[in-house]
Amino acid sequence: MVKGSGQGIIPADETPGRTAMKASILVDTFVALTLSTACGQAESARPTKPEQAAEAAAEPAAAAQGASSVTWDDSIEQEGYRLSWAVDDDLLHVSMSAPTTGWVAVGFNSAGAMKDAQIVIGYVSAGAVSIRDDFGTAFTSHASDVSLGGTDDVANAFGSEAGGRTTIDFTIPLASGDEYDGAIVPGSSCSIIMANGSGSDSFTEIHQWAGVAEIEI
Repeated sequence: MVKGSGQGIIPADETPGRTAMKASILVDTFVALTLSTACGQAESARPTKPEQAAEAAAEPAAAAQGASSVTWDDSIEQEGYRLSWAVDDDLLHVSMSAPTTGWVAVGFNSAGAMKDAQIVIGYVSAGAVSIRDDFGTAFTSHASDVSLGGTDDVANAFGSEAGGRTTIDFTIPLASGDEYDGAIVPGSSCSIIMANGSGSDSFTEIHQWAGVAEIEI
């Protein structure tokens, strides 16, 4: 079951995989969410690694559309924001897509708003993906794992920006060992946060939309 709140939740169009998609509208207590760098520290984005860009270039049709060859286990959609995921051994493949030309983000294992969440935030500019592995340092702030002394564990990032929509796919370990990444346990409930900006390719812009949900990985 997937539960969520934002301005409501729309069931996924695809036939769900392992999780039966059931939507319920909850009171939106999440309007205070701001995906901006903690303590006002602006940190430069980590561009997609050259080898990752080469892999994306090898599949131009997929990369151009932000598509993926992954068979998704399940997905959730709220107000045009779509999140899809699939477990592959000790990895989690993720696709996040939103109606924006700015940043998109998702956070796993939220303890309330951004608090303690493993956040992945990224944007597409001039065809290149910039993406970062963050940690929710408080309910309304976050910082990169690297700046906190941890590691950036996001891999295989590629994406697209077309028709006013940004889509970014990436992979993270289910259990990276980084103290700023909580373990993601398949078959268990996971509290997530989702958000996107209005159009700025920046990690400091306040969100245009945000929502929360409970999903089963």
